[in-house]
Amino acid sequence: AAAGSGRVHHLHGGGEASAAGSSTERSKSKPQQQQQSSKGGLTAMLSSLRAKCEFAGLLLLFAMPPAISSQILRTTHGVRTSEEGVELETRSQILLTLNQLRTGGADLGNILRRSLGRVRRGFVKALSQPQHEAVDVEDVQIPASSQFGADVPAMAARIYTPRDLAGMRSASSDDGAAPALPVLVYYHGGGWALGNLESVNGFLSWIGHWAKCVVVSVDYRLAPENPFPAGVSDAISAFQWVAAQAEARGWDPKRIAVGGDSAGGNLAAVVAQHCVRTCSEARPSMQLLLFPALYLGGAGDANALSDAANPSASGSAKASDATSSEAKGRRFKSIVEFGSDPFYCLPYAVMLFFRDAYLGKAADPAKGLDWRVSPVLAEDDVLRQLPPAYFGLCHFDVLRDEGREYAKRLADCGVGVTVDEFRAQHGHIYLFHRYAYGKESLRDMAKALRNNLYPSKL
Repeated sequence: AAAGSGRVHHLHGGGEASAAGSSTERSKSKPQQQQQSSKGGLTAMLSSLRAKCEFAGLLLLFAMPPAISSQILRTTHGVRTSEEGVELETRSQILLTLNQLRTGGADLGNILRRSLGRVRRGFVKALSQPQHEAVDVEDVQIPASSQFGADVPAMAARIYTPRDLAGMRSASSDDGAAPALPVLVYYHGGGWALGNLESVNGFLSWIGHWAKCVVVSVDYRLAPENPFPAGVSDAISAFQWVAAQAEARGWDPKRIAVGGDSAGGNLAAVVAQHCVRTCSEARPSMQLLLFPALYLGGAGDANALSDAANPSASGSAKASDATSSEAKGRRFKSIVEFGSDPFYCLPYAVMLFFRDAYLGKAADPAKGLDWRVSPVLAEDDVLRQLPPAYFGLCHFDVLRDEGREYAKRLADCGVGVTVDEFRAQHGHIYLFHRYAYGKESLRDMAKALRNNLYPSKL
């Protein structure tokens, strides 16, 4: 009994000791938890403060002369360099770093899926830039071509006419010899799902001013509400309308260029090919392709887009010219290099969203190999008949290599090609009014357009 009592006492005593220990631990854990919570809050506060200080410092750095800011940036952040050894332009890197700090690395692909309307409004607001004061603007409605059906609605368009050109034509008309004006038909970017006339309102007025041409900006229908081929139909209708209106409006039908950026560059390339394939009497005199999206084939992940010029791998027996031994298996390295890093503003997840919105998430993979979707895959016989092309590419861009590929294919087919590759991210020209490199790039693009539209002036 004593032994039993001892065991009970031991157990009981042990229980009391354990309970006391637990009570002591609990009494100690509360201040520890409070301390840890306090430390966590302090860490978060310091992290936020550090980010705000970095943001303010980068703003100051952005305002400094590039020669000075470049040296400081090398010390504080290092210089972003591509796999090819090209350095990202200083202020472009500062802008991208500021954007990263501001967004906190938010998943833009998910945001697009959840709140497309909000993103659309933010996209237009972010890209809004001052309009050139010496350019007149006219808003018009373009009727859709009957070839695309009777239920296709008319689309809005905006016409920019440099005042000095209008004045020159008016003065010449008094003498009975008014010169016809060259025109650029322009399709805005935004992944076929974002953008409108306002998102390009500022920089198109400057292109018209610098290039000395009329610019017609086209508000084509957006996906996913209006998936492929709605945008293509609108783009073709707009070009045909401009060609039909040329004589009445004093435009030169032999100097009508097509152009666009990103998804708009895709539409411009498709319009030029459509005119060749349909033996249209009205054809573009030039293509102005600014960081264009030219390939939407492949599936799933970035590595699946490696065989851009090999449609036979996905079941297409056509476009055999695009599967030469040199082109076959060529990897669009820029998709892998820049699409995996959200720092460059156009990660692969966003590209997938745009492709799914435009073609449909459950679309037949062969649809991505249609020349109206991936003009880079067109047959050589078509490419040989295309007008001269200017490519304004961005080195730090997922779309860079498909632009290079299309430029090379056109050049190999005897088409006049000019390529500028800027040390910046996708769409940097939209910020032309905020930093010098964006404005210099836009001016270079306008200069290339002007040189083509006014060859006798060279």
